[in-house]
Amino acid sequence: MEKKPNRLIHETSPYLLQHAYNPVDWYPWGEEAFQKAKKENKMIFLSIGYSTCHWCHVMEKESFEDEEIAKILNEHFVPIKVDREELPDVDHIYMTAIQLMGIQGGWPLNVFLTPGLKPITGGTYFPPQRKWGMPSFKEILLKMIDLWNKNQRELIQLSEEIHYQLKQFTQKNKNSIEIDVKTFLSIPEYFYQYFDEKKGGFLVNGRNKFPPSLNLFLLNIIYKKHKSSKILQMLEKTLYEMRLGGIYDQIGGGISRYSTDHQWLIPHFEKMLYDNALFTWINLEVYKTNKNQFYLNTAIDVLEYLFRDMHNPEGGFYSAEDADSEGEEGKFYVWSKEEFILALKNDFTEQEIQQLIKYFNITEEGNFESKNVLSINPNVQLDNESIKKARKILLQYRNLRTRPHRDEKILTSWNALMISTLSHAYLTTMNEFYLNEAKKTSDFIFKHLANTNDYHQAPKECIFYRSYSNHQKKIAPYVGTLTDHASMACAMLDLYKSTGNPEYLRWAKYLKDFIIKYYYDGGVLYETKDHAPDLILRSSDFYDGVLPSGLSFSFRLFVHLYFYGIDMDECEKIMSEILQVYFNQAINQPFSYSYFLMSIFKLYFMNQQIVISTKNDQILKEILSNMGKYLNSESIIGYNYPDIDAKDILLLKDKSLPENIDYSLYICENFSCQFPLNDINQIVPEKIL
Repeated sequence: MEKKPNRLIHETSPYLLQHAYNPVDWYPWGEEAFQKAKKENKMIFLSIGYSTCHWCHVMEKESFEDEEIAKILNEHFVPIKVDREELPDVDHIYMTAIQLMGIQGGWPLNVFLTPGLKPITGGTYFPPQRKWGMPSFKEILLKMIDLWNKNQRELIQLSEEIHYQLKQFTQKNKNSIEIDVKTFLSIPEYFYQYFDEKKGGFLVNGRNKFPPSLNLFLLNIIYKKHKSSKILQMLEKTLYEMRLGGIYDQIGGGISRYSTDHQWLIPHFEKMLYDNALFTWINLEVYKTNKNQFYLNTAIDVLEYLFRDMHNPEGGFYSAEDADSEGEEGKFYVWSKEEFILALKNDFTEQEIQQLIKYFNITEEGNFESKNVLSINPNVQLDNESIKKARKILLQYRNLRTRPHRDEKILTSWNALMISTLSHAYLTTMNEFYLNEAKKTSDFIFKHLANTNDYHQAPKECIFYRSYSNHQKKIAPYVGTLTDHASMACAMLDLYKSTGNPEYLRWAKYLKDFIIKYYYDGGVLYETKDHAPDLILRSSDFYDGVLPSGLSFSFRLFVHLYFYGIDMDECEKIMSEILQVYFNQAINQPFSYSYFLMSIFKLYFMNQQIVISTKNDQILKEILSNMGKYLNSESIIGYNYPDIDAKDILLLKDKSLPENIDYSLYICENFSCQFPLNDINQIVPEKIL
């Protein structure tokens, strides 16, 4: 019998479209569902996930495609489906609520709400039958129906109490602060307590290991100022072991979302854009710290994967690739020994294949459901050409398999991260391709995800939207969050550093003004632009999780604009207010505030600015080529061109180019500059922080 679509068939989100033919009568998040719940006095069953989520797929097949369960949901609830990547503010509110109830969070996130959208209870994956000590999903539904019919008043009272706790949790008080370098120098020791000396990374989770890129950004900037062998060990060992492990796709490049063990060996196979952008960026940073080509090669390899498999021809980058193909987790990525030999036998000798088997740690019995997740044995020495040749052949062979689903939704904040990453890839390598693609991605966002098509002309009020999918940008309630706008502002900063075009810096200033007007209130930064009627509170997402929070992106923006001399008094005032609210919590939880703490360290202890004055593009490239190999991405770089109006950038004032000189380079600290350098050979790493 032909399946009939539900309301989700009209959506653009790949995740919602995956559920468009469920027998569950799903509603998208919106007024139609809310009014139905109020009119019929029904609980809302809210289910949140994303299109590459393995357990979301499992629950869909087991429960949401089950006719009996669908009948219960349709008759007694108003079922709503949400793509967490489209509506992160909705996801954040209800994930926080679940965690405040003492329930472990994760996806799919399933929450029972009152008709007024207030949470009652919930959880993550619910099995179709009792197992693992959990009741079945059907039992849970029937229990909630019974409670609603018999104890509705008590459930509503419970939801009010949870709502009160949520409001208390999001409220922040100002505290006195004391920031000194000793406090920051204790952070590496804190991290070292959890450091896995054998395999790198940090042992903060009982079983899984997530890429700790944001933690490494903080450690790297502290190392730039205060050299420590312990810090360098944590940086190098972590990235080295990840690159050799199964969490890294040894054939196609790129990292998976996390490792299911502490050895980086067996991944959860889905690949996320943000993980790969941050992993690329931190490898570039560590290369500039230690000059070891291994880390630069890793960054380049990940970028090759992203451009090959995750790139929209117009310029944006897709969100994610699934873990599953043909209904099996990891099937696309794993190898039997026989298949590995078959793929290589026409191009390598038997002896060479045996060496490659050892190099990729392949065994007869395998390490994942009788197959092999490939990892690298560093004790097996093979020449680079043989490895490249084998990877190319194996990739071609693998591409004949059924590929995992790719979520082709394009998200503003994740693409902003790619703009920053590509900008710094250019400064590190001087490869024009990376800079051109950074500009192309920026142009894509302005064309498809903003209410202006031309970044040269700021409108009276520019709004960035959250997502673009199926050739459509999502309008209200999908207006971008604080994270979207602040990450784009940081992308503009990084494009300025790599181009010297002051238009990018002016956009960063414009977005700073926009953020202060709509997202800021007395030291607190809110994720939502203003209090939306379909949200039970205005959320404030201040933790650095898998990517920097809106707070961290914003603080990085304020720090950089302050050092460029743009609206200094305003930036200083707001940074002071933010620190009074968040600093004490951040310094006591460095794992959760790493990117935020990185910018605080920059503000107080790395107050260097660099200004390049020249009118010769070729000389500018030579200077950048000389400096780019060791310039930290948080360095403040200004460009003074005689023919470009930059009078609003205080850092550039009085740094004109003398006659008969091709260039001058100023190294300044707290806006006090040394005598300008006029010889590229005088630019040495020791002078640059």
